[in-house]
Amino acid sequence: MKLNKFSAVLLGAVVLSGWAHAEEKTGAVLTTEKLKSYVERFNADDEELYSNIKNRDAYAFLEKNIPLFECPDEDFERTYYFRWWTYRKHVKLTNDGYVITEFMPKVPWSGKYNTINCPAAHHFYEGRWLHDQQIMDDYATFWLRKGGSLRAYSFWIANAYYNRNLVTPNDAFLIDLLPDLVKNYEAWEEGWIYPRPGAKPRHSMRIGQRENGLFYTMDGLDGGEVSIGGHGFRPTLNSFMYGDAKAIAEISRMGGNTQQAERFESKAAEIKRLVQEKLWDKKDQFFKILPGERLPKEVKQRSDDTSVPRHTWWARERLGKEEWVQYNFDAPKTISSVEVFWFQKINADGTSGCSVPEHWQLMVHDGSGFKPVQNLTAYSTEIDQYNRVAFTPVKANAIRLVAKTKTGFSSGMLDWRVINEGRNLAKAAVASASYTDKYAGTLKALNEGPGFGGTTAPAREGKLVDVRELYGYTPWYFNLPDPGYEAGWKDLMDPRGFYAPYGPTFAEQRHPKFQLSYEGHECQWNGPSWPLATCSVLTALANLLNNYEQDVIGKEAYFETLKIYTKSHQLKREDGKVVPWIDENLNPYTGEWISRTRLHEWAKTDPAWAKRKGGHHRGKDYNHSTYNDLIITGLVGLRPRADDVIEVNPLLPANTWDWFCLDNVLYRGRILTIIWDRTGEKYGKGKGLTVLADGKKIAQSKTLSRVTDELVPVVHNKRGL
Repeated sequence: MKLNKFSAVLLGAVVLSGWAHAEEKTGAVLTTEKLKSYVERFNADDEELYSNIKNRDAYAFLEKNIPLFECPDEDFERTYYFRWWTYRKHVKLTNDGYVITEFMPKVPWSGKYNTINCPAAHHFYEGRWLHDQQIMDDYATFWLRKGGSLRAYSFWIANAYYNRNLVTPNDAFLIDLLPDLVKNYEAWEEGWIYPRPGAKPRHSMRIGQRENGLFYTMDGLDGGEVSIGGHGFRPTLNSFMYGDAKAIAEISRMGGNTQQAERFESKAAEIKRLVQEKLWDKKDQFFKILPGERLPKEVKQRSDDTSVPRHTWWARERLGKEEWVQYNFDAPKTISSVEVFWFQKINADGTSGCSVPEHWQLMVHDGSGFKPVQNLTAYSTEIDQYNRVAFTPVKANAIRLVAKTKTGFSSGMLDWRVINEGRNLAKAAVASASYTDKYAGTLKALNEGPGFGGTTAPAREGKLVDVRELYGYTPWYFNLPDPGYEAGWKDLMDPRGFYAPYGPTFAEQRHPKFQLSYEGHECQWNGPSWPLATCSVLTALANLLNNYEQDVIGKEAYFETLKIYTKSHQLKREDGKVVPWIDENLNPYTGEWISRTRLHEWAKTDPAWAKRKGGHHRGKDYNHSTYNDLIITGLVGLRPRADDVIEVNPLLPANTWDWFCLDNVLYRGRILTIIWDRTGEKYGKGKGLTVLADGKKIAQSKTLSRVTDELVPVVHNKRGL
């Protein structure tokens, strides 16, 4: 394909190919006047730093491609059109066809064409409602056959492709990709060492399916770095694999391969059993993370092993400074030596990262203050081994390790033992530090004793991490749990749990490690609200409300959470004007975009560092979540199905709005219009809930309740037509 710049002429040619059938339809209720007005407002407020489809072409693209929406709450209406307006910025024409990007500026961790697979499933769930499905066809092919970095992060690819096909069917296209989807699934089963051979430095982290049947990954590769839960057998990845197995089974049946369908149904059933058996906390009634497996002592331990919890003092502003970490005892203890296993991970440039300290010493508190120990052996900083320091025995309430970090580097440790007569007293101590970045387990790493090394040998399972995280709701995204697991949904609306005025917090607020940090890593998943997690929870909640009989949570919670999510789409500029906005992570109490604030600070103090991070505008128009799919399938309630039955079940609570209209929805070859009109006077199509197909009424209800009817079957020989 020859690469061309978007122009108004090309844009029209591209989108009309997918619109030709749809523009013949009749019965549209809404016009594009509001769309045009919103686009003009968005363009006027935008500092167009990056775009693939330019602002000047935005209306032409959207007018021919998106469903139209109208409601009495301007926040919902504006955000709906704003998210389509930002989505089109990420539609990128390349030599391999169309792709969808996550970030607008180039970031160092992206793959070909600046693509990242972490949010790609969300791109398909959102993009399935575009009228020109050539964009999604190209994007689907890209990941499997055109060089996409397919397993860089967790990615429920088969599920996303299958659910896209429910809206705009092209069975032949999907069946053609089936062997690639199976190959990808089997690669996850086989697993791999992270990073892959040839990368530096090497770590003994095995990603993929383990001996216990569950799938293991790092939190940062699962859309959630610097989390309290950390690495392990996570509800997210294992739910993704369940969803993919179910989707591959369905696609196999479509292609007539019943044997393969049965094989993947069996895989899905086993994952379901394991998730409910091993990841379910009966006491807290919540799906949690089963952490890194503990290994036999004979496993070789390495200083660059990121597969286990560690404590580091990583923060850009703290590099080269003196730091400390200490153990506090519940009563005075006699101690005579310590053993420290230093963490070291030098970046490829050799001038940054985490290094052993420049020097260090030990101090003990005997009731009158901290004093240096009388060491009998040297303070060493060797890597890949314990560094033992013996000293004159002393009775102390606490012991402190003071380390001077090297200029330009942070320091940290994988383990720190405090020894007396062969016993490790650290196990019963409480750890504290001058600073902890909450990265990869932090202080809990220091008093777990021996056996913390790499994860490539047979292992023993640990206990579930004692924290509720928003990703614990992910199993319902795929309808995985059996009935009876719903009790934990009460925490979504509990201020001690996840409820907050600008979005659900990622970690429960009652947890002692919950925090909102403006130090260290700019993307922390230990407290802030993340649109990526919020949209996943709302999709999961819509499934729960539609597919399960339960009384724990209802439509009111769905609407309230969606309303809060909607309200978070804003930014107060330096001139005081509030404009629509979507970015990375935000303060759930103030609505401030945290990573943007951090990157902006770095741009002032260290421009080169900020540039390496992607620049302080990195998160502008961030494409890491869904919103419009939630409006269509949740709030308005169009539930995609594999047959020609139209099903609409709005999650709008009764007595909330008097009217809404979703129009121009291309669904299984028809143009749908869904109307709620309490009095019948707003749209003149009758009182209550009305569904039109190609302008003809096919279903109606006097209340906001589920309606179904059958569409006249269409031969899907082309995408959606």
